[in-house]
Amino acid sequence: MDSLFEDAPALTEEHARLARSLARFVEIEIEPRARFSRDPQVYREMAALLAQADLLRYAVALPSPPLDMRALCIVRERLAHASPAADYLFATQGLASYPLALAAPDHLRDFWLSRITAGRAIAAISLPTDDAGPTARREDGLYRLEGTAPFALNAGLADLYTIFARVANANRPAESGRSTAFVIGARMAGLEIEGLQETATGYPIAHVKCAALRVPIEEMIGNEGDGERILRTTRDAFLLSHAAAACGMAERALHEILARDKMTERARRLWAELRAARSLLYEAAHCHDTKPETVRLDLDREAFGIIFDLAHRIIAIATEAIGRESLISDHPVERMRRGLPALRLLF
Repeated sequence: MDSLFEDAPALTEEHARLARSLARFVEIEIEPRARFSRDPQVYREMAALLAQADLLRYAVALPSPPLDMRALCIVRERLAHASPAADYLFATQGLASYPLALAAPDHLRDFWLSRITAGRAIAAISLPTDDAGPTARREDGLYRLEGTAPFALNAGLADLYTIFARVANANRPAESGRSTAFVIGARMAGLEIEGLQETATGYPIAHVKCAALRVPIEEMIGNEGDGERILRTTRDAFLLSHAAAACGMAERALHEILARDKMTERARRLWAELRAARSLLYEAAHCHDTKPETVRLDLDREAFGIIFDLAHRIIAIATEAIGRESLISDHPVERMRRGLPALRLLF
């Protein structure tokens, strides 16, 4: 990771201080806890640890967007280099809270974001595909939600859920593709968790069933019909940082090869490709921070695709070079091999 500032000259001295302090924190606190775990208490302890280090503020857009994209990428790259599970938790807290930062009423935004940043609340978000999701009907100043919100990250662990529903009323059926966002407390009557499973990093994912779930109108995020825009903006805001996490995983795999003196010419070429791609990644992050009007999301997507593919190839080479040792549970390369596909769940 020492090549970061050679590859990314657009980083500032503030970013340099962040990277140095983060390197120490990761070595002391994250590496010893890098093992995957199925214990929910471990996740809460990790969230508290990230908060104590004042890191969650780089993922949670408090009090409002935009995020410091370069800082977000630095944190995710460093965390993923040590523990894809820690990175996954960090990233999901940002993803699940970003809709609130974008468009939630002030009281709702301030209440939840301060708790997430302090590590006192875990956030979940349902990332629907196509027109999947519950239906919402307005009744007496409330919305009544019925149906299932699919693929909720951190389901069963979370204190709050960001859910996207299609609004219908007596004169209009639920409109395809016209969703509305709501924030729902985990203890609300009518919220049920179905089909609880684990991601590759060990974190829970499930469907959230809404059974006559009555949500106050004040807990709608934005306006009716804003859900698609909010979801798209949220996904776009974190896309580059997913690429940074993939960079961290790929470089860790290369470091494991190097530590065993098994570096090949092919691996060296891929490392050079990775550093070049990483340089472009941080140039794009610099544009997000300083010239947002010039940002091209198609190039962000292309950068993620290139780096994800490179990381996949590098981890495969590391597995081949290191051999059976790399297949043992919680070996660093095995963690990277499990963690990389989990990034696909985040967008």
